[in-house]
Amino acid sequence: MYGSFENLKKHVANITFDGYMTFNAKLLQAKGDLGEKDYKQFTEYLHVITDAKLKYGDKYGNTDFDKMPSKQEAKYTKVLTEAQPYFDKLNGEISSKEILTPEEYEQYIKALMTYEKVLAQAEIDTTKGPIEVGKLPKGFKGNFNKQEIL
Repeated sequence: MYGSFENLKKHVANITFDGYMTFNAKLLQAKGDLGEKDYKQFTEYLHVITDAKLKYGDKYGNTDFDKMPSKQEAKYTKVLTEAQPYFDKLNGEISSKEILTPEEYEQYIKALMTYEKVLAQAEIDTTKGPIEVGKLPKGFKGNFNKQEIL
């Protein structure tokens, strides 16, 4: 997507060569799993998502949507809504868009974005695995309230 390691390093200061190679390997696997046509569409979505992470993300790759202008957030939401079935497929799961009602799917996308925003604002390092809600700083736990995100 960004070409060479040197080119990507201009955009992401803390990327390692191993991280770059892992990302490249995942893209090659995605190309095989999705097929040429779907892969092309997926990478267009992925480019929008990655650009938002670079511009509004923290050092761990989580996007703070409160920093994003509302027009751009609406575009990001639309792209994520279209891209999520590809992520589901690449993760070996049934498409969430197929098993949820349109209203539930919209809530699911909002929940994913809320989760990422909280991680960014709390400066949580998820590169070593998922977090437990109980380990969030006090002011962020309320964002995981079932009433707000589900």
